[in-house]
Amino acid sequence: MKEKLTQKDVEKIQQEIDHRKLVVRKEAIEAVKEARAQGDLSENFEYYAAKNMPDSLEMYISRLCLNKDVDFSTKNMVMLSIYKDDVDQKPDVFAKYVTHLESMRELHSEQAELWQFLNIGYMRNQNYVSATLTAKRCIELGTNDYQTYQNLLFSQSTCEPADSIIATADKAIRLFPQQAVPYLFKGVNQLVNKDYEGAIKTLSDGLARSRDNKALTEDFYLNLADAYHESGRNDKSYEYYQKVVDLNPDNIPALNNYAYYLSLENRDMEKAEAMAEKAHKAQPDNITYADTYAWVLYVAGKYSQALQVFEAFLHNQAEWSETVKQHYETIKQSVGR
Repeated sequence: MKEKLTQKDVEKIQQEIDHRKLVVRKEAIEAVKEARAQGDLSENFEYYAAKNMPDSLEMYISRLCLNKDVDFSTKNMVMLSIYKDDVDQKPDVFAKYVTHLESMRELHSEQAELWQFLNIGYMRNQNYVSATLTAKRCIELGTNDYQTYQNLLFSQSTCEPADSIIATADKAIRLFPQQAVPYLFKGVNQLVNKDYEGAIKTLSDGLARSRDNKALTEDFYLNLADAYHESGRNDKSYEYYQKVVDLNPDNIPALNNYAYYLSLENRDMEKAEAMAEKAHKAQPDNITYADTYAWVLYVAGKYSQALQVFEAFLHNQAEWSETVKQHYETIKQSVGR
């Protein structure tokens, strides 16, 4: 049974966090001075920190966040100057930081910068529904930076339908036509919508923009392979699966799908068996890869071996897909059970 590639890779989000951290902290010292100059910030938070009085420090930050006379940017810089590297290195400190940001949503509802930092926080916490809402709010307030659109695409892919993701990708492509990632999200969701020709065009356009990014190129190759298969052009599909495994011999979804499709045509069965076995051994608890391996063995006439592969999964048959159940029944019948 084939497995579709799921969106992953929020690694670039960490790059954005690092970037914002460096930019903000260069200005933090001056921001503290500015905050004090605005009145009602005369309490010495360095004193609380030096005396190891975290509760007093948190109360200070809470009051600061609700101070109507201080702008969000200054508040944020003061918080980061207090928390320092702990905001990145200690989950409990990061949680406090996000909570303080949330406390300012009503007071600074028109400040795009607040929603941007909240968006980064929610992405880091993998709270993708909230990340989607905050990214959309940033855009409503006029933010048109690429990172916000990329974050939105990543978060939308976990909680919104294909048409919504395609709409966001289209806007991102118009604004940032040389960025490859929006093409990937659009193409993947055109596949979901069974617009195979549209997916092939979009993914091909994105592939031309992936430049030297190996991981991104792999994703384009794999989804192009799936798109060509679904459109009935199997030779073209096999060409792109081969590109994936040439680029990364350990790409498990590619090995699995490539092997399964070859077995459906009873084609290059020795190669299909080797790839299916490798995928199964890499993730022995994955029923999808086990099913592919068993089916390849069945097509190759190795019925008893095929049945043995299934035996480790008999305890959770209720979770099997219809395709897996059909394969199992066919294999059972082949050995007279």
